[in-house]
Amino acid sequence: MIHVVDAAVKKAYHGERKISWMEIYTGEKSTHVYGKDVWLPEETLELIRDYRVAIKGPLTTPVGGGIRSLNVALRQQLDLYVCLRPVRYYQGTPSRLSSQS
Repeated sequence: MIHVVDAAVKKAYHGERKISWMEIYTGEKSTHVYGKDVWLPEETLELIRDYRVAIKGPLTTPVGGGIRSLNVALRQQLDLYVCLRPVRYYQGTPSRLSSQS
């Protein structure tokens, strides 16, 4: 995924801009870095708050205790309750909508 995004940015900005990637840990990977029972490190939450952007992949949620779901925990901790998907109509593009505004 990183290579695809990097290639898209390079093409869109003619090589003048790039993304500096930083891996942060949540889920099973974080237990290897922060300790056995640390599934959602505070450092991870702080970095997401500071940088205000994150691309999240699949997460392993611990079975049998602590966190019900890492996805739910992330949404609650970061106050994310809307999955907003902006939609645009492009003139001349076929659409199922009866009227475009």
